[in-house]
Amino acid sequence: MTTPASGVGSRLGRALLLGLAVAPPAALGVALWEWVRQNVTAAVLLTAGYELVLLAGGFAGKVFGDLQDRWVKSAADRADELLRRTSSRFERDYRRQVRETVRFVDQKGLITRGDAPELEQIYVDVSLESRPPRESAGGALVAGLPAVSHERRSLGDFLQRGRPAVLALIGAPGTGKTTLLRHTTLRLCSHDRALPVLLYLRDHAADIVERPDVGLPEIIAARLGRLREQEPAGWFDGRLERGRCVVLLDGLDEVTREEHRRLVVDWVERQIAQYAQNDFVITSRPYGYREYPLDSAAVLLVRRFTAEQIAMFVHAWYRAADRAPGPSKGGPEALLAELRRNTQLYDLAANPLLLTMIVNVHRIRGDLPGTRAELYAEICRVVLWRHDVRRPGTSLDGEPKEQVLRELAYTMMERGTRDLPRAEITALIEASLARLAPDDPPPPATLLTDLENSGLLLEREAGAYSFSHQTFQEYLAAAHIHDHPDLRPGLPAAVNDPWWRETILLYAARADPTAIVRACLLSRTVPALALAFDCVDEGRPIAPRVRAELEGLLDTPQDGDPERNRFLSAVAVPRHLRDVVRVSDQVAVCSRPVTPDLHRRFGLSSLTWPEDVESFLTSVNDLFPGGPVYRLPTRDLAADPAFAVIADPAARPVWVAEPGGPPGLHTAGPLPHPFTATPQEVTDRVQEDLKDAKVRDTALLACLLYRVYLRKALNSNVPYQEEFGNLFQLAEFVKDPRRARERELVKADLDDSGAYHDRVLRFVHDRTDLLKSDIDQVQSLVRGLTRDRRLADAPGVDLAGARRACLIGGMAIFLCRWIAANKRAPVVEVRASASASILQPDRGRPLRLFQLVRTYLLKSGAPPLPPQALLAAVRDGVAELSRLTGLGGDRVNLERVGTEARMAYDVATSLRAVAEEGLAGTGTSDADFVRCVRLGALAVAAGIMHKPTLKPVARSFWEIAVGITALERRVTGSSADALILVRS
Repeated sequence: MTTPASGVGSRLGRALLLGLAVAPPAALGVALWEWVRQNVTAAVLLTAGYELVLLAGGFAGKVFGDLQDRWVKSAADRADELLRRTSSRFERDYRRQVRETVRFVDQKGLITRGDAPELEQIYVDVSLESRPPRESAGGALVAGLPAVSHERRSLGDFLQRGRPAVLALIGAPGTGKTTLLRHTTLRLCSHDRALPVLLYLRDHAADIVERPDVGLPEIIAARLGRLREQEPAGWFDGRLERGRCVVLLDGLDEVTREEHRRLVVDWVERQIAQYAQNDFVITSRPYGYREYPLDSAAVLLVRRFTAEQIAMFVHAWYRAADRAPGPSKGGPEALLAELRRNTQLYDLAANPLLLTMIVNVHRIRGDLPGTRAELYAEICRVVLWRHDVRRPGTSLDGEPKEQVLRELAYTMMERGTRDLPRAEITALIEASLARLAPDDPPPPATLLTDLENSGLLLEREAGAYSFSHQTFQEYLAAAHIHDHPDLRPGLPAAVNDPWWRETILLYAARADPTAIVRACLLSRTVPALALAFDCVDEGRPIAPRVRAELEGLLDTPQDGDPERNRFLSAVAVPRHLRDVVRVSDQVAVCSRPVTPDLHRRFGLSSLTWPEDVESFLTSVNDLFPGGPVYRLPTRDLAADPAFAVIADPAARPVWVAEPGGPPGLHTAGPLPHPFTATPQEVTDRVQEDLKDAKVRDTALLACLLYRVYLRKALNSNVPYQEEFGNLFQLAEFVKDPRRARERELVKADLDDSGAYHDRVLRFVHDRTDLLKSDIDQVQSLVRGLTRDRRLADAPGVDLAGARRACLIGGMAIFLCRWIAANKRAPVVEVRASASASILQPDRGRPLRLFQLVRTYLLKSGAPPLPPQALLAAVRDGVAELSRLTGLGGDRVNLERVGTEARMAYDVATSLRAVAEEGLAGTGTSDADFVRCVRLGALAVAAGIMHKPTLKPVARSFWEIAVGITALERRVTGSSADALILVRS
């Protein structure tokens, strides 16, 4: 194929060749014209020879040019193939090298230096919680850490998603930030699409500070080692320019000097801007990120392990241990069972580094020690005494290492600090080594590194060291005091200092605490007495007289002295709420739910309703005007998987704070809300109601009411507006012997020999339509019946007043609706048996009370209605019924309203009186009350549901029936919900 360039060259060559063919012979011919004229033949032969030579040269040049093009193309193809093979081979070698550097678990906290399992075998993905992107360098990003999303997500959810991501992972020491980056690197090494670049900023800070303009490719190249000479020129720069990398920068906080950290942050920002098509992830502890955050980064908080993650981690470690040599006695399920029994350990186990220590202890022992102090002692022995074989001049044996840590811990407790600068830590180690005078002592800096590798002491932020958990500082300080009797008198003097509280308790777990308890009794303050009880709970023996004096305090019953009762409550409440589980670094949840003994101290017999919970919280916080403050968890917190270790909302409801409203109950999964009742539950309760003797009595009284009207109807031949039908079948199942007389009266009316039999036959024969009843007259008779003292005082009728009116009126509505809904075909030819069947019960299946009611039961759920809301619903329902019908006012069109609505309004007003009696203030909510409200509310709904304008009111009365059913269950049954407090 001829390219444009080669075509131009070919034309120039032909022009040059033509010039050479014409110009030289012509010039020679002119110059040698005399010779040419004398030697024509020779001149012709010379010219022809010249042209032949010129023609041959041109042909050879053309052949060589064509060969040259072919040779150049072939050489270019071979060079390109060689470069591509070199690049591909370099990428494979690079990925293999990086994979080997992150293949194994970090050594911190392990038993020995050679037992690290492969990372892939034991890795459990930590959860991340998102925070807002930085808009400017100012502002408090980490201080307070306002939540944006409590959803737990994985780092993979944010990477390689089509758009470049800039992420800052913030987490406390030991939460797994570095392990997360190492595992991400390991995972990316197996993917062809993204190239992982893992850099530890502490290793490159000096270069960046010295040469701020150094580029990211050069920093990467410095980590290549033996691969550096094999890197094709510009290879990393090309990958970064094309957005083919995921850049992982670990440990911003580990850049020691603050001014250096600022320069490193500026350098990172420049690399992000220059290679903007790549994902960038940087990790830091909170203190290292606060002053110099990345403007372009979205912040992700590394969350503590949940119960599920703890279980996955423990099982993974034991699977890895089964593959590796070494001692292993305990099993994963045994360890998990011990952690579930002791929620105090969850605060440790939620941290991956500390959980690693706990797993190691359990593997060696086969169980966990019985007390906190013993567990902390065993962890120290495991990670210090078995950590590695001492190398002369580089480390110490386990015992002197622990003594050094004890002195450090005591010094930090004395100074009231959790952190010390590196220089002070090194000086303290040097002084301890001088006192211990070991053979061949290591340099202080070397010992400090060894203590860091144990996992007990960590560089919390650049140049500042602390214990990996406050508990280890407190335990080691207590052990130091125990070993130095001259320091023990300081503990009784500190019984009112909260800074020393845990240290005192850990000391009391291994020594006689009598002197401390006596000091608490002399102090007579709430914190001191609470500490005294906790010291006794640690189990060490104390002087019997001192124990008796202490126990006599809480054994004294509460009396009329409010100050004394308040004092005793202030002692008891903190004891109950002292143990907490840290769901996150900012949230501490009390691990023990509130018990009846606790809320009864404040005069609350139960915590059934929101106002009870609010009253309890107010009373608790009033005990501690200077703090701590107790509050309810939010719904987000209750839904957090970490919360389930304390109280699982899928197993029982949990009280939560509702924004701008009273407390509510939070449930999860299929668990129903405790303030609601299902339609089936309402149905079951109504069936039970209709079996009650008092309810059946009211039904019979309604039947007798209709019997009275029947007598009037047969004597007056008035027109009938409602069908009578099978009404008197009800008399067949009123079995209460107290109503035998009334039942016999009803049966006498139906007997063939009864006084009214002929009149009934004659009436039916004269009329071809069915018997009708005038509901207006029935209503008036209901009113008269409820005011009739003789009926009210009849044997067996225990209800009176509004309850009696509510039930009898309600049953009358059900009867009317049943009669209206069950039409019979007109009777044309009447015989004695046929006429009797109109009033007599069918010979088939008898009618049941429940048949009258079941049509009007709610078919769906209803919103929760606590007592005050339920009472408000009753009041509002009556008011709305009055507004829409005009009933209860001075001017009402009774004909337009209708009899059934008037009956429903009468029942509703009786229901309101019953509700006021049982739901307002300290009213009584007995079984009769619940039945009246439930059946009365259903009856009101039944009486008005057929009127379109009144259907919303009918719905509200249905919901009242549901609400009273839920209230009944909540008051009469055992409350299964949990009140868990959050401490701040």
